[in-house]
Amino acid sequence: MAESTLSIGRPELLAEVGDLLDLGRTSTDWSATDLARVEAIIKAGLRRFYVPRAQLAGPVIHHWSFLQPVATIATVAADWEYDAPDDFGGLVVDQFTFSAASSYAPIKGLVPLEHLLNMKAQSNDSGTPHLAALRVKAHTGAAGQRYEFVFYPIPDAIYTLSYQYRVNPNALSASYPYPKGGMVHAETIMEACKAAAEDYLGDTMGIHHSLFQDMLQTSIEFDRSLEPTNLGNYGPHDEPVEIDRNNVTFEGVEY
Repeated sequence: MAESTLSIGRPELLAEVGDLLDLGRTSTDWSATDLARVEAIIKAGLRRFYVPRAQLAGPVIHHWSFLQPVATIATVAADWEYDAPDDFGGLVVDQFTFSAASSYAPIKGLVPLEHLLNMKAQSNDSGTPHLAALRVKAHTGAAGQRYEFVFYPIPDAIYTLSYQYRVNPNALSASYPYPKGGMVHAETIMEACKAAAEDYLGDTMGIHHSLFQDMLQTSIEFDRSLEPTNLGNYGPHDEPVEIDRNNVTFEGVEY
């Protein structure tokens, strides 16, 4: 699939940030130190974009729709522990859904890890899992924090479980030059990186901070327009549950 020619990628971000720092627009002309500095600024800018904050009955994080993929787990008989993806940043919904070919009800809601471990200690049952918990894996510092899922009863066969999670994105590279979000958020991403450059230059209240705030609000509103505003007939008397999206203001995270 061809990328939009209006998308923004690592080369454009390097050029724009380098220009703002008076390094010129050709990164191959920079020293290794200057290139590392610009790369660090771009990382800071991407973090600002990927983790925006909205004001909605108190500060809450807006979770971008494009950072919420669906993943699957294929269980193995007698194995009750399964690694979460390396980029796992939390579940979108605490639910695991079995494959459409099965007739099993979803595993809804994570239980406290202690509760699941106590049940396993009392009865080491196997069968179709109907409880799940999230466990933090030991952290040595050799890699980032990792997580795993544990299920009970211990699976007695292959079950395909689907779940939706939040991604912790990676930095851009020559092999993977495009930031997540696509063309529609290109200007917001650019201004996030320029705002980070302003911080580096000591001009924390510069024009790019203001532009980033304005564009961030537009990007979030666009992303919210992709979400359903009607959640179906979950209310009393089969009335659709509506989501109120009015009077929301947005604010970027500072680093």
